[in-house]
Amino acid sequence: MQVIKFNYLRQHVAASRATDRGHLMSPIRTLYGSRILGLLALSICLAIVLITSLAVGAHSIPLLTTLQSLWAFDPQSTDHLIIYELRLPRTIVGIAIGLCLGISGVLMQAISRNPLADPGLLGVNGGASFCVVMAIWLFGVTSKNQLVWFAFLGAACVSTLVYLLGSMGRGTATPVRLTLAGAALSALLFALINAVLLTNQDTLEVFRFWAVGSLSGANWDILIPLTPFIVVGIIVALLVATSLNAIALGDDTAKSLGARLALTRILTLLSV
Repeated sequence: MQVIKFNYLRQHVAASRATDRGHLMSPIRTLYGSRILGLLALSICLAIVLITSLAVGAHSIPLLTTLQSLWAFDPQSTDHLIIYELRLPRTIVGIAIGLCLGISGVLMQAISRNPLADPGLLGVNGGASFCVVMAIWLFGVTSKNQLVWFAFLGAACVSTLVYLLGSMGRGTATPVRLTLAGAALSALLFALINAVLLTNQDTLEVFRFWAVGSLSGANWDILIPLTPFIVVGIIVALLVATSLNAIALGDDTAKSLGARLALTRILTLLSV
């Protein structure tokens, strides 16, 4: 009888544990399932928008011809040339821009623990804009392919300066310190930018077009030189994703989980 009771208790405990694990795993599986379905739905929407962007325009192209231009390009076909030379580069550049802006925004929200954060919060936009204005004003640079290097330089320098200012004094570079340093530097830089733009009409015209942005005239010559930077930025973002999840729980908790706060923040700024 004792053996029978023992076996019964063991089976009961095992069943209870399995039930508890099932209750715990059920919400997780539901969450991941919802995310997968959401990602699939958005991917389908993106594919539809991409095809529509290639087919619809001043000269409408039949859907079958649009698909044929992607799989069997014919250089003798005017419709194929329009898609490959004009619409496809513009569409791919637009997707790449959206991808970069989306990842940058998510990274900034994660590192600052602020759901309303954007790349301008830590001075990235201010540094890029300031260097672009200086390049236009002092060196007469007008080419977008040249201005992008000054934008990279300004964003990198100001982001580094923001991190150094946020690390000064006692403690580490907390989100609050980084945000305050970024806001202060951004205010200073945009004041200097406005001072130059108000006194130089030519610089204002070039900078205004660069700042607003446009997909008009976008081609492979714009995208190809920037592709390595986009790829590296995405790879770095994926590498720090786990640490950023830990940082979202707070610095103390992140440290206890083994996250390297300084390295994670530096790599996040680099990716942005």
